[in-house]
Amino acid sequence: GASGRVRVEDVERALRPDTRLVSLMLANNETGVLQPVREVAQLCRARGVRFHTDAVAAIGKVAIDVRELGCDLLSLSGHKLYAPKGCGVLYVKRGTALSPLIDGCGQQCGMRSGTENNPAVAALGKAFELLARGEFRAARSSELRDLLWERIYALDPKVVRNGEEPTLPNTLSVSFSQRTGAELLGELGRRGVHVAAGAAATGAAPSHVLMAMGHGETRARSTLRLTLGTSTTREDIEFAAKALASALAATAPTLFVPASPR
Repeated sequence: GASGRVRVEDVERALRPDTRLVSLMLANNETGVLQPVREVAQLCRARGVRFHTDAVAAIGKVAIDVRELGCDLLSLSGHKLYAPKGCGVLYVKRGTALSPLIDGCGQQCGMRSGTENNPAVAALGKAFELLARGEFRAARSSELRDLLWERIYALDPKVVRNGEEPTLPNTLSVSFSQRTGAELLGELGRRGVHVAAGAAATGAAPSHVLMAMGHGETRARSTLRLTLGTSTTREDIEFAAKALASALAATAPTLFVPASPR
């Protein structure tokens, strides 16, 4: 729905007698909306269905406890913790049977044969050490994100924020009035501010997430995703706001005005 949050009752209706696995993101990577993972896990456990959650977007931003979530499987990616790409974690609850992804020499407990990427593994281990010490300052990100939203809204009072709380503290998805995301992305990039017009793997296609939330293609194409990093400061927010004001002035208005949030 328009909230960006999966409805547990919809998951329940989708379950079939032959359903063996349900997978749900812990947090959406475009809108930052936190999903009802615990509730869906409880539903799946009651139905005898294995449950996996993709926690890639959430790691380092919100607390994650596999026992509290009740999941059978949970996946993470190193690059979300500033470790190299190509390294990650798959948590498997004891007693969960899996077939090997790659057969061969039996590395990684026989689940994925082949020489491990040791430098990336070491870097990911270091990233978890930093996370455990509180180096990523996720709690403060929400204050800066809200400041960024205030600055954006002041520049364009018709802008719409996509997704409802609770959300990740560092993620902001906004649809602009009379502008396309692609145009603003290019103009901001020329001004030293790097944002996204959707998920990284979607290319030029309109956001399937916003489309699934019931928004039209035009609104989906008018959207930018802005995310804050561990080193983002208030000065960075003010710099980005000034760059956005310049980018808005440099782009030609379209006739589209996003509908008000439902």
